[in-house]
Amino acid sequence: MAEILNGTKLAKKINNNTAKEVKKLSKKPNLVAIQVGKNEESSLYIWTKAGKASEIGIRFKHLILKENTSLKKMLKVIKELNEDNDVDGIMVQLPLPKHIDPKIIAEAIIPSKDVDAFHPLNKGLLDMGSANLIPPTALGVIELLKEYKIDLQGKYIVILGTGEISGKPLAKLFINEKCTVTMCNKNTEDIYAFTKNADILISAVGQKDLITNKDIKKDAVVINIGITKDLDGLHGDVNYEKVWNKASYITPTTGGTGPMTVAILLRNTLECAKAKNGTKK
Repeated sequence: MAEILNGTKLAKKINNNTAKEVKKLSKKPNLVAIQVGKNEESSLYIWTKAGKASEIGIRFKHLILKENTSLKKMLKVIKELNEDNDVDGIMVQLPLPKHIDPKIIAEAIIPSKDVDAFHPLNKGLLDMGSANLIPPTALGVIELLKEYKIDLQGKYIVILGTGEISGKPLAKLFINEKCTVTMCNKNTEDIYAFTKNADILISAVGQKDLITNKDIKKDAVVINIGITKDLDGLHGDVNYEKVWNKASYITPTTGGTGPMTVAILLRNTLECAKAKNGTKK
């Protein structure tokens, strides 16, 4: 029977520490979230972040742009936020409309306010193992594993999903931890040939029940990131009920990586504020 990797519990600890640091500042950090269009799920994610920010003492502004907002207009908004000394962190809620290239947006946010750590400079620093800002979902996974004292060095890691939010930065973080990493995408033939040998398996695909008990080896550590929603509710890439009695550690479908993402994002906002004010240790 697997031990549950409780992201809600660790996120609470991180948030408490962030709140203590925020109280030491003469001015509360200010995070601005940009949303394009009125996607219901995007709004829900942002409201969750706004709620936690308020609890911690971080100011939070939610900018909603029209669905047909041009790339030029969006870049203008980001430029104004970059130049606004009252703004410490900027995040753009994904997904974006098809006419707006997320890579261009990632490059537009200055690295010192890039709380999602998508800017090429922050990615390069991550490659070198010297990043101050790391993508929240990816770092949340690493910190959750370390909280439960799961040894990483030398372990065989399999990551399903090669996206910018979790897959790619996770691979870099695991490599920096001296792991052996395999990344699988939708074109990978027989992904289960890899998953069955993984010491630590991470799935960030967004496909219901992609992983069941026959797809992992005994005592594997299993991390679910991908979530889908249908009429029956929320579902993970990992079928929790079928995997928990074979894995050694497992994240729940909810309360695992999600709360960690928000906690790290808000801690990144604090770090941006401290760096701007010259108080970063």
